[in-house]
Amino acid sequence: MFTTSAMMLLMNSSNLETEASSPWLVEPTGLSSDGPTGLQDGLTSDDPFIQELAIYGYSELESRFLRLVALHSGVFLARHFDQFTGSKRGKRVDTFLDKLRKNRHCHSYKLAKNANLFHLNSKAICRAIGQENLRHRRTHGVQYVKTRLFSLDFILKNLTFKYLPTEPEKVKFFTQVMKIPMSDLPAKVHKTPNSKEETVR
Repeated sequence: MFTTSAMMLLMNSSNLETEASSPWLVEPTGLSSDGPTGLQDGLTSDDPFIQELAIYGYSELESRFLRLVALHSGVFLARHFDQFTGSKRGKRVDTFLDKLRKNRHCHSYKLAKNANLFHLNSKAICRAIGQENLRHRRTHGVQYVKTRLFSLDFILKNLTFKYLPTEPEKVKFFTQVMKIPMSDLPAKVHKTPNSKEETVR
């Protein structure tokens, strides 16, 4: 959930449009489009995560959108779904949002001008895509949320780029492609609450 002050700031930023700096990415791929969205995710309709999310009633295109949001932002606006699917605001997005609410896979927050912010906080979805501990699922401050929305805007405008949303993908790119020693990569120590365990990322 977000604090009252955070929601007030978001209400003043609900019509987010951006040319913000990109998230982690590499050059555009030379592959042909995988579908109507132009998304280059290398997935097929037989992918296990699509089959698993179908149990909750999501279509293949809806599942691909959920995967995109879960990996890159954790939050979205209705217009992001419309942009991804190439549809106009109407029954299609309303049906999708009804599924999210029915399955309790997101929280929604009222913004200005009757807009809504949707926070994808479902462990089931993250588990389905093989990324159960994604930080986007957790509660964050307003600046983090705005940055994630900016990132999603950029990605939806540049779907043919290959992105590196997870830590293993980034590490592999810098160590194997860029040939940077693991010891030279930036790292941060994270401590588990109420525990002495530490994780270096």
